[in-house]
Amino acid sequence: MIKRAFRRLALLYHPDKDASTINKFQEINEAYSILSNNDKRKDYDILYQKYIEKKNISFPESEIKIKRKKETDKKKEDERKRKIRIKVHLRNQENKRKKKKNIEYATIVLIINFLFVSLIIIDFLLPSEYINDKVIDRYASIKSPLSDIVKTNKLEFLISKRIGGHIINRGSNLKIEISRSLKIVKSFRVKYRTKIYSYNPYFSLYVMFPYILLFVIIFSVLGLISTKSYDSIMGFAISSSLLLMILVLML
Repeated sequence: MIKRAFRRLALLYHPDKDASTINKFQEINEAYSILSNNDKRKDYDILYQKYIEKKNISFPESEIKIKRKKETDKKKEDERKRKIRIKVHLRNQENKRKKKKNIEYATIVLIINFLFVSLIIIDFLLPSEYINDKVIDRYASIKSPLSDIVKTNKLEFLISKRIGGHIINRGSNLKIEISRSLKIVKSFRVKYRTKIYSYNPYFSLYVMFPYILLFVIIFSVLGLISTKSYDSIMGFAISSSLLLMILVLML
C-alpha cells in the first residue's frame, strides 16, 4: 500500500514533468525511505510522539539510540529473570522429589522400628519359659568391667560381678526364666546351701532398657502420623533408629 502510494505521488510530482516540484519529490522520497524501513519508521514514531507531547521537533539521534538500547537491555533482563525463574522452579521440583523419596524411606524405617520393638514387647508379655541349666564357665566380660559372662549348656548371658563366685561358678545349677520367642533371659535362680537366690542378668533388655523401647515406640508412632511434615518424620525416624542402635550396642 505504501509502495503503491509512493509510485502514484512520484509520477505526479516528478521533476521531469515540472521542475518546480523537485522539493516535493525529495520529501516524498525521504518519507518513503522512512516508512519502508521498520527501524526508521519506529524511530519516526518515537519522534512524532515526543513532538505531540512536547511540541518540539528537535530530537538528537543519540536519544533514539539510548531508547533502543534501553529496550534491548530490558529484553535481556526479562530473559535473564525468566531463566532464573525456570532454574528455581526446576530446583524446587528436584527438592520436592528428593523430600518425597526421603519421606518414603523414613516411613519404611519407622515401620521396621515399630514392628521390631513391638515384637520384643509382645515377647516380654507372653508367658515366660523356665529351663534348668548348668553353668559350664564364668569369665570376665569385655563389654563392661562390672560384669561377667556366664555360659551354660544352652545359654550365655551377663551377670553382675557382685554375685560372688562362691554362689555362681562352674557346676552351679540355675533355674532360668527366658522369653518364649526370642529366648532372652529375664531372671535366674540359684540354690546355694539352703537358700535360693534370685537375680536379674546384667544389661537385661527387659530390666534396664524398657524406657528405650517405650521411646522407640512413641517416636515411631509420632513419625508415622507426621508424614506431611518433612522435618518431623525425619527427626522421629533418626531418633528412633539411634535409640535402637544404642540398645543393640549396649547389649
